[in-house]
Amino acid sequence: MVNIGVSIGINTISKADLNREELTQKADLAMYAAKASGKNTFSFYTPEMLDVVNERWEIEQGLKRALAANEFRAYYQPIVNCSGELLGMECLLRWDHPERGILPPAKFLSIAEESSLIVPIGVWVLNQACDDIARWNAQGLKDLYVSVNFHSKQFEEPDVVETIESALRRSGVQAGNLKIELTETGIMLNPEGTIEVMKQIKNRLPGIRIMVDDFGTGYSSLNYLANLPSDTLKIDLSFVSKLSDQNNEKVIPSIIKLAESLHMDYIVEGIETQTYLDYFSRRSCPAMQGYFFSRPQPSTRWDQVFAQPDSTSLPWRS
Repeated sequence: MVNIGVSIGINTISKADLNREELTQKADLAMYAAKASGKNTFSFYTPEMLDVVNERWEIEQGLKRALAANEFRAYYQPIVNCSGELLGMECLLRWDHPERGILPPAKFLSIAEESSLIVPIGVWVLNQACDDIARWNAQGLKDLYVSVNFHSKQFEEPDVVETIESALRRSGVQAGNLKIELTETGIMLNPEGTIEVMKQIKNRLPGIRIMVDDFGTGYSSLNYLANLPSDTLKIDLSFVSKLSDQNNEKVIPSIIKLAESLHMDYIVEGIETQTYLDYFSRRSCPAMQGYFFSRPQPSTRWDQVFAQPDSTSLPWRS
């Protein structure tokens, strides 16, 4: 038995619409809108659809220029323990667009993912993060680490291990000061292949640590999770933001127990209020991250912070 789905784009025709190519283009745009809304449905063409296409085209062309023009920026959000002591920094990409200003990843990353641009952009982030952590380690923060997000397409590259090794060697950063983040969803796209690459990284670069980001959203099986050569789970902020939900409150302790049973550390994302902080402090959470401590800030801002005395304790919170 075969089930066939269909997404339909509809364009209404007026007397002014006599150009067959333009009519077909508009119907195509409506069809892609139907696919984007969940497939197996239909959508009527609207002029706004053409605006979306034009904007996507402009962003894609801009991304190609951005690498060469050095328009990307590395922002960092701190990862702390229950006492507010600084443990590490997550590197987060921003685009300093010449006309639109600082753009967050939500504005452009999906377009980069659909093209081949996500790989060279990922390499830029890795190298920049290694340069920044090398500088901070040299300033006396020897145990401070930086975590870098990797897209699943980067793990499909045959030279991904060499790319990481080269970034560490060029910057002089020790493997123990770098963490690699992979989303659970990305891992599950090709679990066997991803696990193999993770093992290669661990074998070639002893001391490096690997984190499973957004844990709880990717529906990984316990069999895969038990065999992942990873060190840390990041509990997704969607669980944290719904602590008042009784069912959700049961899930979080279960994830914590799962991490502990697998001898893995865990980090809780989305700590935005004192209530969230108190909840996880009572449970002796080893590491937390969120707006309550600091929003992501450019590396130059952290240079200023780390130049101050006692910069690894809670008073630096902004």
